[in-house]
Amino acid sequence: MGLEVILELFSKKGLTNLFQIVKNSDAELDENLYRIFSLRDEYIQTIDFVISFLQNQNPTLGHLISGRSFLPEASRFNNIVNLDEAFGQICIQDKAKYIATLYLEDLSDFIKDVVDPHFGFSRYAERLGRMASSFDFLLEELENEDSLISKITVDILEIYIQEFTPDLVCLSIPFPGNLFSALKIGQYLKRNYPFIKIVAGGGFVNTELRSLQDKRVFNFLTTYVWMMGKHHFFFIGTFKGYPGTSLLKEFLPLKTTNLFLLMERLKKIYHKEKPELRIIEI
Repeated sequence: MGLEVILELFSKKGLTNLFQIVKNSDAELDENLYRIFSLRDEYIQTIDFVISFLQNQNPTLGHLISGRSFLPEASRFNNIVNLDEAFGQICIQDKAKYIATLYLEDLSDFIKDVVDPHFGFSRYAERLGRMASSFDFLLEELENEDSLISKITVDILEIYIQEFTPDLVCLSIPFPGNLFSALKIGQYLKRNYPFIKIVAGGGFVNTELRSLQDKRVFNFLTTYVWMMGKHHFFFIGTFKGYPGTSLLKEFLPLKTTNLFLLMERLKKIYHKEKPELRIIEI
């Protein structure tokens, strides 16, 4: 979903909503931010072209972009080197991709400084994730009003829920920058679809989150698993008569070996019963 959120934000519709939010706010803008805001119409009219070019859907735009008269420019362009010397005349596509990247980074700076301080292309709220050894910081942010990014995230999630009507949603959290959005998704599901089981896994869960013993995390997740394989997720969603979910909650604050023994017991049941389950992986 991360890519879908970015593509929704960096679109004509997404930037229109973004600049409208800023227009209706009392945000203070420095010289660079005001420049971007004053050029908002140019950004709105060019964003879809830039994204299509970077996705190799419209490579002919390379010559237009590389001429530096097509896209608005802000502070990211202030200290660039001589592009003709750096890229030459035969690397038009690379030069255009570099310019398009600076254009997006200007917009990213604007979003981070004015709308959402946690924003990053691949590291949303990474600082909060790195402080996950204490759940207090995350909880405070999770209880705040949803940001534009969070609203886009849950809107896309709702489309998936309506399309697939899942029993189980699996959240992959490979890096600290994925943690906050995963918990936001869990928060939305808990409030609106309490019957859906929510399971988190991934590299960050397998490493840093092993030391997290705060049970408040279960206000956002049903459980999380450590290096146990995808098939273990089935137990959490199906065996209502087996103490799967409640037992997992009790085991997680304990040692990994206890969780492993529990998973081995569940694994035997899985191979015997082979339950059918509708799952969304995010």
